[in-house]
Amino acid sequence: MWVRVYSVATGALLHAWPGLLNTSWGGYSTLAWTGRGRQLAIGYTFSVTPAGAKQARSYLGVRLLDAGRPGHSLTTDSRLAWSTPAADGGPSRPTPLSCASDLQVVVSADGTVVCAGYGVLRDYQPNPFAKTCPAVPDWASVGFVAYPTATGKRARTLFQYDTNCSPGNSGVLWTSSAGDRVIGYYSLGGLLATKPVVRFGVFSHGRYTPLPLPPTTETVPATIAW
Repeated sequence: MWVRVYSVATGALLHAWPGLLNTSWGGYSTLAWTGRGRQLAIGYTFSVTPAGAKQARSYLGVRLLDAGRPGHSLTTDSRLAWSTPAADGGPSRPTPLSCASDLQVVVSADGTVVCAGYGVLRDYQPNPFAKTCPAVPDWASVGFVAYPTATGKRARTLFQYDTNCSPGNSGVLWTSSAGDRVIGYYSLGGLLATKPVVRFGVFSHGRYTPLPLPPTTETVPATIAW
């Protein structure tokens, strides 16, 4: 794995850092400029096996790399600035909305980490116009969570949606400089659904403002850059 910085004026490679950083299933997921353009925030996934444990625990993390200082290794030239255990849960273990292990994170200009996530609702109230599910499912809610690392505040929920027993997924593509608004999506119905529901747009303060999907996007706009 590499992080490389190029000159847009000449196309020349300015610097490169190799490294693996104990990455797991997704490797590195996102890059973002922060610290007024002096640092690269690297969102990635990794795993740690606690002493005496049989299974590794999955984590999402953000490492900060000073792009202006020459170096030779991502492992030694970057530092872990934020991490959180990947969300897990089940019908017998309700969990609040938190970062999901297979979803990306983005970092705002002020250092706020924003992720797409899921949770298991404690008080599940299904839609009265839909079929009632027998128990709280694993994917009971999806949404977006912000971690203002610069202020040390706890995570805040930007948006949350009850999937009403339908398999759900969500992704974050962009965040504002303050980390209080995101462009992203959530989808319902799962990958095998004949007509999945995709809601794509701006999410902030519990509100959703739709944006038109690009005409070439049939399912989820996971590869759009903003």
